[in-house]
Amino acid sequence: MKKKKPDMLTILLYAIIIFAVLYVSAGLGAAMDLSVDDDGVLDFNVLMTQFETVLTSTDTVGAHFTDFSSYSFKITLMVGFALGIYALMKYTSRKRLHRKGVEHGSARRGAGKGRKISCRQDVGKEQAKARQGRRATKLADGDKARKEKGEELTEIPI
Repeated sequence: MKKKKPDMLTILLYAIIIFAVLYVSAGLGAAMDLSVDDDGVLDFNVLMTQFETVLTSTDTVGAHFTDFSSYSFKITLMVGFALGIYALMKYTSRKRLHRKGVEHGSARRGAGKGRKISCRQDVGKEQAKARQGRRATKLADGDKARKEKGEELTEIPI
């Protein structure tokens, strides 16, 4: 079975989504850079207001992203690695032997091709009949052998 090649539109959509996720992560990092005070404490209220203003300013995101010691660069790098690992996992874990529309394993037995599905009760009844037949044959053979020897046949009460 041939592997489907993704068309250009699919690749373009994935690229736009990845770019948007990386830009938002860089914007979050830039907002974190701006909301940390001199003591190194992050103020969440300032972070939310800065995040809104930073996302609309590409110059601010770019300036903080080029500083390699900033949160913007670190967060974007971590998100990029996570996206790369996810993409690699999705690419390598595809089922290569999947057959669409074909049943797998022992499920074929229940297919509706005019076959009668056997139940355990039916199988049990058939086995019991076969056992009784074998037992009757053994008893008849044993009785016949005793008669030939001249022994008396006695009935055993049940």
